[in-house]
Amino acid sequence: MENEIFRAGNYTAKVVRCNTAIVGSGAAGFNAADRLWQLGQHDIVLVTENRVGGTSRNTGSDKQTYYKLTLSGGDPDSVREMADTLFAGRCVDGDIALCEAALSTQYFLKLVELGVPFPRNRYGEYIGYKTDHDSLRRATSVGPYTSKQMTECWKRCAGQGRTYTGQDTSHQNSSG
Repeated sequence: MENEIFRAGNYTAKVVRCNTAIVGSGAAGFNAADRLWQLGQHDIVLVTENRVGGTSRNTGSDKQTYYKLTLSGGDPDSVREMADTLFAGRCVDGDIALCEAALSTQYFLKLVELGVPFPRNRYGEYIGYKTDHDSLRRATSVGPYTSKQMTECWKRCAGQGRTYTGQDTSHQNSSG
């Protein structure tokens, strides 16, 4: 990683050169950084206004839900069926829906490993519930602040040096 100062008139900015820049410090940003680190890419900068800010950390509602392939009960499920369901909602393109469905269980189990307390039944299965547009039990939640808990677990992981060490960079205005 290389650093330099850029000056234009009365303004200065710190310029950071790196191999990979990740924009945002929400659950997706921390997940991307963790995965890249595991794959050997350590020249990473996390670009964020505030590492304890962001939509994932500061959003809450009674409908915060994480979607994954069904991991309990006898309902048959498949990556293709989940992708079709996501695509049918008209908010996700088909290729993205397929990627989300295919990786949903892997990412979910990583969140469990990081400490997100998703609910289980007495047999240890990760339970889910049905939603309006999904008749299988793919939805799960830890309450109204699911995204916040996910992000806090990722941040804790990063803070313990398990993934990467962040460097706070801020843009400064100066007069002269």
